[in-house]
Amino acid sequence: MGSFLDPGGLYGFLNPIVLSFGLILSRMAGLFLSSPLFNAPQIPSQMKALLLMILSMILLGPVGVKPELANLQVFNYVGLVSAEVAIGLFIGLILTLVFSGIEFAGRLFGIQMGFAVANVVDPTTSQQIGVLSQIIRFIFLFVFFTMDGHLMLIKSLALSFDVLPLGIGEFNAGAIADDMIDVGGNLFVIAMKIALPISCAVLLINTGFAALARTTPQLNIFMVAFMVNILAGLYVLSMALPALVSLFQRIIYNSFELIGELVNKLAG
Repeated sequence: MGSFLDPGGLYGFLNPIVLSFGLILSRMAGLFLSSPLFNAPQIPSQMKALLLMILSMILLGPVGVKPELANLQVFNYVGLVSAEVAIGLFIGLILTLVFSGIEFAGRLFGIQMGFAVANVVDPTTSQQIGVLSQIIRFIFLFVFFTMDGHLMLIKSLALSFDVLPLGIGEFNAGAIADDMIDVGGNLFVIAMKIALPISCAVLLINTGFAALARTTPQLNIFMVAFMVNILAGLYVLSMALPALVSLFQRIIYNSFELIGELVNKLAG
C-alpha cells in the first residue's frame, strides 16, 4: 500500500495508462479531423473535445493498457502518436471522399437544371456549394444517421485496434495507395449513378426545345426552357428518391466494407 502511494510507484502505475490513453486519443483525433461528420465547424470545439475525451476513455478498457510504452523515449512516443493520427485520418478520409461524390452528383444535374449560379453556404464546410448539392447531401446524411452510420464509424475505429494494435508505430501505407486512387476515381461512378436519371431527362427536354426553336423561332424558348428544366428536374428527383435512398444505403455499406479492407491492408 505504501509503495503504491509513493510518488515513484504512483508514477509507474499511471504512466502507461496515460500514454496508452494518449495514443487512443490520437487515433480518434485523426478520425475527427478527416471525417465529414465530426469536423463540422458548427459543432463547438468544446463539444468536440469532450466527445473525443469520452470516446477515448471508453475505448481504453477494450483496447487495454500497454505497459511497454513506459520505457519509450519522448521522440519514439511522438512517432507513435503521428502513426495513430495517420490511421484515424485514413479511416475518415473514405467517408470524406464518399460525401464529395454525393455533392459532385448534385452539382452535375444542378448545372443542367439551371442552378449553376444558385449557391448556398454548406454548414459542414462553411463553403459555397450548389443548392441541389446541399439537398442531396442532407438526404444522404439522413440515410446515414438512420442506418446508425455514425455508430458504425466509431465501431470501425474500435475494431481497427484489433487489426492495427495500439502503439504499432508503423503501417503499410503503400499497400493502399492504389486503392485510395480507385476510391477517388469511384467518385465519378457514384456521381453518375445519382445524376444520370435527371441529366438524361433534362437532356431530352432540351433536345425537344431545340427542335421547337427551329420550327417556331418567334417563341422565347430560353425563358420557357429554363422554367421547364427546373420543374422537370425536381419532378424526376422526387420520383427517384426511393431509388436514391436504396443506392445511398448500398454506398454506405460498401464504404464501411472498404474501410475494413483498407485497415487490413494497412496491417500488411
